[in-house]
Amino acid sequence: MQSETNKKIKKIIIVPGNFFVSRNFFSSPLIENLQQISVKEKITIYIAGVESNPISSKYFKSLKNYFEDNYNMIFIPLMGSHKSPISRFIWYLKNNFLHKTATYRFNEINNFITHKRYKEITKLKIKDKFLWKTDIWPKYLGFPFPKSKLILKIILRFMSTALTSRNPQIHKHLKEIKPDLLLLGDIQSPISFDYVSVAKKLNIKIAGNVRTWDHLTKNGPVVPGLDEYWVWNPIMRTELEIFHKVSKNKIFEVGSPQFDYYFFNKTNEKNLTDYFNIKNPKSEFFLDDDSKLIFFATNRSHRGIGEESIIHHICENIALGKYNQKKN
Repeated sequence: MQSETNKKIKKIIIVPGNFFVSRNFFSSPLIENLQQISVKEKITIYIAGVESNPISSKYFKSLKNYFEDNYNMIFIPLMGSHKSPISRFIWYLKNNFLHKTATYRFNEINNFITHKRYKEITKLKIKDKFLWKTDIWPKYLGFPFPKSKLILKIILRFMSTALTSRNPQIHKHLKEIKPDLLLLGDIQSPISFDYVSVAKKLNIKIAGNVRTWDHLTKNGPVVPGLDEYWVWNPIMRTELEIFHKVSKNKIFEVGSPQFDYYFFNKTNEKNLTDYFNIKNPKSEFFLDDDSKLIFFATNRSHRGIGEESIIHHICENIALGKYNQKKN
């Protein structure tokens, strides 16, 4: 029989979703804050892996030891390796076709600008070394009837069925741990559908976080039926309501777990010129008091395709004197 102390300890499982989500979350002070909360509120925190795909046992062990030794958090595998050919085929079908076609169709129905850009990039047939797989969106993903809401609805339902979401290891962990809350770090990743399918059967409360600012109009439909949806700001709240049809009472503005700490932290601010040891900024950057500056932040090669046209546009406007005109 459990002691009174153990009964009071609550359990939370956090599913980052993939490596990028983990990098965003765990490179920020969020992890230290979680550690403090776990001690103060008597909460046991479980971290479920770091990638959508199974990771090597060596990599998992090193991460497990690191989290448990430094942050007092229990690290569990995100999912098990699929051993049978059938389970591997179903996993491949879900991750590499069903999820992608659902994303394509959702973006096509809503006519998102980013989706148009991806289709244009796909037509260019640029060498693979300049692109990620997520940049390529061939037309067959929308065949037939790419704007059919009925077909999209059928695909999403199929992604949540026992056939496509069945994962013995996820079921085993959730059943044994019996968490009070399942927190999804990315409510648009395929793995989230698996966890939600099992959690609902076990009556576990589920909250999901939108991973980053542009995903609601780029990364396809969110996992339906969560108890709470966490967003950064009012804009994302509106996008979740309008495009994803989530009820207002289920949406909570919680800020950005990656960036809010840096934005609101006033005690550790440093002058950037001191931080980078720039002794004379004006001389080093050839500036004078009458200079007019345009700050242009370039992108990585696979993300900044077509940036030269932006620079050309800026140069044209400079030549035409448009940036000298003052607005009333």
